[in-house]
Amino acid sequence: MLRIKIELIPFGILPVKNSWNAEIWNDATGDRSIGNYQFKIFRKNSNSTIWKGGEIKNFQRLRWNVWYLLYLCLKNVYDD
Repeated sequence: MLRIKIELIPFGILPVKNSWNAEIWNDATGDRSIGNYQFKIFRKNSNSTIWKGGEIKNFQRLRWNVWYLLYLCLKNVYDD
């Protein structure tokens, strides 16, 4: 599973003002070269209230990296 955390730190001075979290996980339906993933993005300052979710199918695991997987998740959310 991948856990992504983004924190807003005004002027670089703690404490954190806002945070956003997301999780991406393999749904175990792919194979060594092709992965299928589920994801959920939580509401601001929450680790339990889901804002959006979805799936990424046929991800070429040997060709693409984790940043591209995150990009596809975000694209999936904003293309709806």
